[in-house]
Amino acid sequence: MTKEQEFRVKLGFEEEIVYHYCSLEALYGIISSRSIWLTSLDSTNDNKELKIGQTILDNALKELIVEENDLQYKKLLEKIANEPNEDEYKKYRKNKTYHYYGASFVNNRDSLTHWERYGNNGVGVCVAFNLWMIQNYFMCSCLPDICRMWLWNSKVLYNEQQQKEYIKMDIQSKINGFTEMYNDKVSLSEILNIPNVCSVLYHTTLSQVKPRFKHLGFSDESEYRLVFEEGQAEETAKYLDSIDNLKRLSEKIKNVINELNLEMEKRKHAIIGKSIRSYYALNLDPIWGGDALIPEIILGPRCYQNKRELELFIKKNHLFGTKVKTSKIPIR
Repeated sequence: MTKEQEFRVKLGFEEEIVYHYCSLEALYGIISSRSIWLTSLDSTNDNKELKIGQTILDNALKELIVEENDLQYKKLLEKIANEPNEDEYKKYRKNKTYHYYGASFVNNRDSLTHWERYGNNGVGVCVAFNLWMIQNYFMCSCLPDICRMWLWNSKVLYNEQQQKEYIKMDIQSKINGFTEMYNDKVSLSEILNIPNVCSVLYHTTLSQVKPRFKHLGFSDESEYRLVFEEGQAEETAKYLDSIDNLKRLSEKIKNVINELNLEMEKRKHAIIGKSIRSYYALNLDPIWGGDALIPEIILGPRCYQNKRELELFIKKNHLFGTKVKTSKIPIR
């Protein structure tokens, strides 16, 4: 552990290291621009991307209803499950696009499968990212969790049973959150009378699971995602603007999305792979420097990059503690 790492630990910083396999050209772009592309999830290699979440959600709610013995709780679950058929939900859905952008990572540090699939067939690099730094940035910006759900990171779930269990726990946690909010003074029947509460419970859960769930056939990817929901930050800020004592919080959200380069007007397009895709260049400058964000870079087993030259390049770009290592995989 370096002195800088020891200092961060004393301050309460955490490590959430994941790995991004990419070409040498992509690494040059990340470091020279201090940004990483969040590309549209509408055109990934999974034909069912963003499509299975609602099916799993509806099936999980059906199971919860069958399993529940409390009649009030069952009634609440039934109302949540029926939201897609309600006029209020349909009205809301007309203006809700659910466009997601993301960057892909894995937990495997030096994997032949990932080198061949995402690391330019071993000629590229594997970049370690500490995604906790983004969470720390939000904390330093005094942005509470509930106001930053438009940018989050999570493991992708592939198993249908795990997906349903995730939804069940999430729905129950949200319902419990209402009672805790009112210091256990609100009953389940009273929750039912809160305007649009069932619609909120349904579509907030749906927005979280759509980019988090993938088909089982892609499970060998073991993907970890940094996900951005387009326009959600602006929508949240606009809502908070209408409440007098929350206007300062609205301004904080606007400042954060401006600094991170995530305003809708900053969406760009590029040829990625064999198609034109939209993307956002997430600005990493607010959390850049040292070895906190990028602790190491691993050269692929077929990469011809000179190690010293890369070290000079990353130091020039203020990654002073970042280690450059070489893959241990002995490819002929």
